[in-house]
Amino acid sequence: MIEIVEAHTQAQLQQCLQIRMQVFVYEQQVPAAEELDQFDLAQSTIHLLASENGETLGTLRILPDVPGRVHIGRVAVSARSRRKGVGSKLMQRAHEIVSKRFADDTGKIVIEISAQVQAIPFYQQLGYQIVNDETYLDAGIWHKIYLGAEKSAEKGTEKSDFAYPHLIFHLIFADSKPF
Repeated sequence: MIEIVEAHTQAQLQQCLQIRMQVFVYEQQVPAAEELDQFDLAQSTIHLLASENGETLGTLRILPDVPGRVHIGRVAVSARSRRKGVGSKLMQRAHEIVSKRFADDTGKIVIEISAQVQAIPFYQQLGYQIVNDETYLDAGIWHKIYLGAEKSAEKGTEKSDFAYPHLIFHLIFADSKPF
């Protein structure tokens, strides 16, 4: 069974970073200096680790911004684990965490991501909406800006009137069929 945990130990954080290096640096040829940044060790950053029977399957990180707004990014799933629901499970767990810990005073949360163009159907399936039709290159990979449905932590309701995000982090996958 796939287990999703927060990376609290140095060993767990290393597993998260190793998966990211494997997917982004070795498979996608993203320069290591662009992949790893100051947010990886920030106290406020939450790293999630997916594993099964001791094997690391995937990771993502959550970057809290202001109350009611977070960024989910650096989602990476090992090549052997793609198309098995690992990415969906990571995102579901991230949604649970941000709804409980980072909602604003009214109980609402907006999740911002920046996704590779070929991953659009996956994010639409999770309720994310395109902010605009512009695409941009990041580390040589085409991306589009997305926002998650604004959710109420108390009622689970959703709204779709989003403001343009003022800060974007990157969510990239290794190929057009990451899950």
